[in-house]
Amino acid sequence: MLVWVLFLALPAAGVDSVAARLRALADSHGFRLVGIEKIGADTTLAAQDDLVSELRQLLAGYNHVLDGVPPTLRRVIILSAKQPAPRQLVANTTRRQGQHIVQAALLGERGQRASVDLIVDTGASSIVLPESMMATLGFDAQDLAQRRGQTVNGVVDGKIASLASVTVGGAVARDVAVLFVADDLLGGVSLLGMSFLDHFSFTINKAENKLVLAPR
Repeated sequence: MLVWVLFLALPAAGVDSVAARLRALADSHGFRLVGIEKIGADTTLAAQDDLVSELRQLLAGYNHVLDGVPPTLRRVIILSAKQPAPRQLVANTTRRQGQHIVQAALLGERGQRASVDLIVDTGASSIVLPESMMATLGFDAQDLAQRRGQTVNGVVDGKIASLASVTVGGAVARDVAVLFVADDLLGGVSLLGMSFLDHFSFTINKAENKLVLAPR
């Protein structure tokens, strides 16, 4: 004879929902809860002896305000769930005469690829490359409009285009404006400007020679 045994999933001892525990604390300590509907389906472990420590543990994932302190805690105000910090991507830089240089992988509009060293230039409105790279990346000068672009050293004339993607240290931006400028005007340098950098929050760690990027 077959015997079927049904196992019921029971909650672990001492485990409660955050919302339920907050309500129980509010009832026992006489404070009001504001914004309790913003609490998700989180669970918590056994209670702590100290009220403030427990509240901070319960609300670690939420922006909140404690209005007063025990024994005169009046309200616990739950504002919103905390957002996870954006993932940071790091590109190593090399230094040349005080300028930070990164290696970038460029993808042209027809799939052509190129790897190039770019000076990080927050004064440049776009990526700036020499005209000699135009064909390498699949662009025809006759198809591109004439445009003026800003660099830290002033305004330059060139041909404007859009790269399918630019990758720097694992950070990828798509449809990135690029200005092709006569080679002799650039003096052998290329620039990583704001058409790429504006996709990210970024900092330059001068001590460690790193460009730190976080997607916006």
